[in-house]
Amino acid sequence: MRTLLVILLIVCATGTHAQQTVGLFTYNQQKSYNGLTLFCQMGSTTTYLLDNCGRVVHTWNSKYRPGHNYYMLEDGSLLRAGSLDTNTFKSAGSGGIIERIAWDGTVLWSYILSDDTTHQHHDIYPMPNGNILAIAWDKRNNAQAKSAGRINVLTDLWSEQIIEIKPTGLTTGEVVWRWRVWDHIIQSGDSLKPTYGIVKDHPERMNVNYGTLPIPDWLHANSIAYNPDLNQVIISMHNTHEFWIIDHSTTIAEAASSKGGRYGKGGDILYRWGNPILYNSGTAADQKLRGQHHAHWIPKGFTDAGNIMVFNNRAGGVGVNQYSSVDIIKPPMDEQGNYKLESTRFGPDSASWRYYGNPLKSFFSTNISGAERLPNGNTFICDGDNGVFFEVTPDNEIVWKYVNPVKQGQPIKQGDSISSNPVFRAVRYSYDYLKGKTLVGGNPIELEPLPSNCQVPTGVEEEHATNNSTLSIAPNPTSGDCTISFSLEKPQCVSLQVFDVLGNLLQTIANTELPSGTHSYILSNTFTGAMYVRLSCAEKNSTIPVQFIRD
Repeated sequence: MRTLLVILLIVCATGTHAQQTVGLFTYNQQKSYNGLTLFCQMGSTTTYLLDNCGRVVHTWNSKYRPGHNYYMLEDGSLLRAGSLDTNTFKSAGSGGIIERIAWDGTVLWSYILSDDTTHQHHDIYPMPNGNILAIAWDKRNNAQAKSAGRINVLTDLWSEQIIEIKPTGLTTGEVVWRWRVWDHIIQSGDSLKPTYGIVKDHPERMNVNYGTLPIPDWLHANSIAYNPDLNQVIISMHNTHEFWIIDHSTTIAEAASSKGGRYGKGGDILYRWGNPILYNSGTAADQKLRGQHHAHWIPKGFTDAGNIMVFNNRAGGVGVNQYSSVDIIKPPMDEQGNYKLESTRFGPDSASWRYYGNPLKSFFSTNISGAERLPNGNTFICDGDNGVFFEVTPDNEIVWKYVNPVKQGQPIKQGDSISSNPVFRAVRYSYDYLKGKTLVGGNPIELEPLPSNCQVPTGVEEEHATNNSTLSIAPNPTSGDCTISFSLEKPQCVSLQVFDVLGNLLQTIANTELPSGTHSYILSNTFTGAMYVRLSCAEKNSTIPVQFIRD
């Protein structure tokens, strides 16, 4: 068994090398969860997949800036939101189109969710059934706002809705479920309006008169997630400083009412947490969240599974003492799975687990950002405003840290000052999540990178990217053509492809069914430098490097 390095640090060599400003800063190989980190700088059309050494494993390109979130699917495709410029929602600067881009860069699905009254923004979520949940603004004009009992209306309101889309073609989709905030509002200022009621008695509804500033983006939802076991959706409302849980088992009609569904409450709010002032059941001292992002359930098999993790951007409140935290909340539930009110508000009174910087001000992201539990019990955190990703142990030890080197859409040189490098969210995937893909780290993103001896843990690259079969290439290195050979124990479908060091597909040599026996192919010397040849078949997958030399 090979000995693992205890700590691998990227360090600056003496002499002419630049001071490090970006890329991989810390990598404790024994304590860090080895995986693949996915991210996109908010001004960039390129989404990157990195190994733990900060080397590019793969990229996806789009003609749209992110709008804002993205997910890698198990087949290697990228589901992402893109930004359209629209007249109605242009000032928001994000969203409007959803894309699914294959591993080889082919756009598999492109769906516009934008018109004069509806516009996708911020987050989407891939569901187990292949459908996509999307947050979208739901524009209400001045007259509609007044008729609902909204006071001091100086502009149109962009309320929020959740739309579930079933892809039906390359550019088409069917809306199979919809939920609107506007169907679940209340106000206590005008008894003649149908929305009238005692706000404190109805925590399942949103007070339409909370936040009467003359801005269209009234609620500003910024994240969404789905729990298939509970059949519930969680949505984060930035401007009201809380997250809500909604019953997804309803029909569209039931979602617009207060009856029906698995929990019998239609589309009313099942649970909310962060700011009980909204339903007149608390004071400023009871507010727990401020400008939060990325509220989601911790998955099965992970530490604190079933609880809710959220990035609390302004945990320290306002003023000079601002700091961020990552919080875990355990909602109180009865035996039937219903959320319980504790007195007049939803508990708990505090988070069950928190991460914050030491000193407090050392960790602060005023907006965007996210965090997630990892399989080894660590927590992966995206300090989005500063473009910093890091991993902490349960003892709050930072065991991996990386600074995004993409600035305003373009990679910068190592040593250049970094700013304008925000990332909406970064996430880490296991190597086992992807099957049959070349997962070889190439070069770092940053230009003129520092020298490094960083390696991923023993066994990972061998398992996913070495010659563990009869695949061979000769001569190698070569200044001319070379022969690729391999053997099959039985007839099967085979794919033989050439990739560059960034994981981009350069050539498909064969993609066919072959009989058992030995097979050979000529690879012409049309390339320069290091490449990888990938053999994919039912029996085994192998990848080996080949070096082309130009005279």
